[in-house]
Amino acid sequence: METTSEGLKNIELLKGCRHYIFKTVHNMSKESMLKIPPSFKNNILWNIGHIIASQQILNYTLSGVAPRVDDQFLSYFRKGSSPEKWSPDNYQPDIDHILQLLQETPVMLEEDYKNNIFCNFKPYTTTAGSKLNDILDSMTYNQYHEGIHTGWILALKKLVD
Repeated sequence: METTSEGLKNIELLKGCRHYIFKTVHNMSKESMLKIPPSFKNNILWNIGHIIASQQILNYTLSGVAPRVDDQFLSYFRKGSSPEKWSPDNYQPDIDHILQLLQETPVMLEEDYKNNIFCNFKPYTTTAGSKLNDILDSMTYNQYHEGIHTGWILALKKLVD
């Protein structure tokens, strides 16, 4: 699919959302970012990793393109994963690296979008029932998904700070 102004605008919106999340959490302690409050399944860091992993899956994997993050990252943050499974024996999240990916993956997406690598998109229906037919649909849906998790991050921050 050719680069469009709609796609570029979507990427600018993504950069803005990611910048807001970064500003919201970058001064938090490791303990606060990793705390899972009672009745919650995840923590702030998982939500951040999850939006990165989901964006990579929605945009890259569905386009038949290798994601810009590794498979281990995807496995620890994809839908259905949980930080309750993290342990010193299997996974210790690197907060600085995750915050770096939070900011860098939209820039990578922009570069890859401008290079027209998202040409072989496999149509997909999300769990919310949205039909994604191409990379533009996928980028637009991703905004909705990131908005949901931004809300979770803000709610969790109120509980753990």
